[in-house]
Amino acid sequence: TCALPILSDRRHDAASCEKIYARLEGSGFYALYGDLEAGFDQTQLARYQRGATGFKAELSRGGFHAQAFAAKIASTHRRDEIQGGGISGPYRLSSRALVPGSEVVTIEVRDRFRSEVVVSRRMMIRFVDYDIDLLSGTITFKEPVLSRDEALNPQFIVIGYEVDEAARGGAINAGLRADFTTAGGNLRIGGTMITDTSANDGARTNLVAADVKARVGKDTEVRAEIGTSFGNRPGHRKPAVAWLVEAEHHDGDFDLLAYARYAETEFGVGQNSGAELGRRKFGIDARYRLSEAFALTLSGWRDDSLEDSSRRTAVQFGATW
Repeated sequence: TCALPILSDRRHDAASCEKIYARLEGSGFYALYGDLEAGFDQTQLARYQRGATGFKAELSRGGFHAQAFAAKIASTHRRDEIQGGGISGPYRLSSRALVPGSEVVTIEVRDRFRSEVVVSRRMMIRFVDYDIDLLSGTITFKEPVLSRDEALNPQFIVIGYEVDEAARGGAINAGLRADFTTAGGNLRIGGTMITDTSANDGARTNLVAADVKARVGKDTEVRAEIGTSFGNRPGHRKPAVAWLVEAEHHDGDFDLLAYARYAETEFGVGQNSGAELGRRKFGIDARYRLSEAFALTLSGWRDDSLEDSSRRTAVQFGATW
């Protein structure tokens, strides 16, 4: 097995795929070598999560926060999105070379009109909620996974896992994120850099992104991100770009969300939702509360494909009570 009984600095067994586990801690700082969760979850475009064995460090000093990781990884990361079929399975994965125990399985319900809106997300537990057949490369659930929920929103099985299709020595995957938040939390400016070999058939891909989050007054928040990814994949040497801007306002009776986002098809390191790549979207969501029990809602959006001339424009009015 991967876990080895190693005496750590906390005087208990520390799981590690290597024969050493070390951790150093100080005021607002830690660094470790061993099994770790490598990644960042503070933003959307540069979100990254992988389990690995390597180095990780984190520092917090006042408003400054920094994280870094580096690991030599022989496997590649795969993300499968499968819409439920009204059955428990089996659902076939895109690869049979899954590394046992590396999978993260969730059930996502997405808005039927806007794929970027996740209505709900449920984490699944192996042997409790599902089983994986490593020989056939299939996953079977204990209960049927419906294609849509009661509101007709599509339901997807999202599976992230490591793939080891060939014995290789591995390559260094690494990342660095730093951000600064002003006193009072009214402004946060950050940047992320990632280099990874799992997105494009083992070819190295680099991602650089910047983000800002600002509170304007007590009721309004503005968020913006921009990123580019580039690598050595044959036929895809041109950098891919993505950006998003969101403004959110809440003042008790009136709620408003305005957004615009753009993501080219080749953007990212294989961890972005495929439904959001190759799209340009913008729109608004608004709700006005007339009383404690009654509110009016308005949504309008436009969704353009970057690959062809297809587009969708919609306006939706509603009332809730």
